[in-house]
Amino acid sequence: MPQYRPATRQRYSALFKQHLLNAFGSKSLDDIGQKEVRAFAGGLQQRGIQVRPLVNLVRTVLRAAFELGLLESMPDVPRLEREGRKLPEAPSDEDVEQILKASEGWLRHAVALTAFAGLRQGEVRAIEVRDVDLKQDLIRVRRAFSDQEVLTPKSGNERIVPIVPDLRPILVEAVRGKLPMARIVITATGRTPTRQYVLAALKKLEERIKTRPWSFHALRHYFITALSRRGVFIEAVRLLAGHSSLAVTQRYMHATANDLKEAMSKLNK
Repeated sequence: MPQYRPATRQRYSALFKQHLLNAFGSKSLDDIGQKEVRAFAGGLQQRGIQVRPLVNLVRTVLRAAFELGLLESMPDVPRLEREGRKLPEAPSDEDVEQILKASEGWLRHAVALTAFAGLRQGEVRAIEVRDVDLKQDLIRVRRAFSDQEVLTPKSGNERIVPIVPDLRPILVEAVRGKLPMARIVITATGRTPTRQYVLAALKKLEERIKTRPWSFHALRHYFITALSRRGVFIEAVRLLAGHSSLAVTQRYMHATANDLKEAMSKLNK
């Protein structure tokens, strides 16, 4: 667990307590094998819970026990095949425009930083006035929240994102009257919103305007997809998004069915 970021540790700990302990808490490590894990997976599937992450977590626990000498051999836990990938989606230009038009204050600032600069939610909540250079039209992404702890961005490296015209007036409004080390995204009480508070505020807004319930992270998908659709070189997209590899970037580039049809139609031209 120490190798993971705080938010990841929290998620794995929750999965462990909610599901693994309920299923295997009363069993000896020696009693957990292929039969038991398959029964566990079947129960998850019946309840509509994602199977693969939890079976992988079981394997991780057993592997750790084996490496510590608590098990004589590594149990033969089944490796589940990756589920077929659904054609991914991201908000359209119209969706983002509608959300921005309806949002106000700190939520509007947060949405714009993700949709037009590609910042992760933890980066949005941690960004400070001094990170925004309006003279050079640049944002320096230097830190991010993971759970309630401020660390370096997920990639481990600082990155620079140019400020596009759609974002500039929103940032000018967001930094006005604030000190250099003040956070940009703050509530009316002067506090940094929690991750859950951001998600709840976006959900409430989407319900009010009766738009599709996009997640906050989907706005980052929009940023990456929009760059791709406008012909931006994939390595530039990777650097702007702060991804560690091109493979990660490609997972986020959301081609729609129409994109694929248009791409194939070019073979005839």
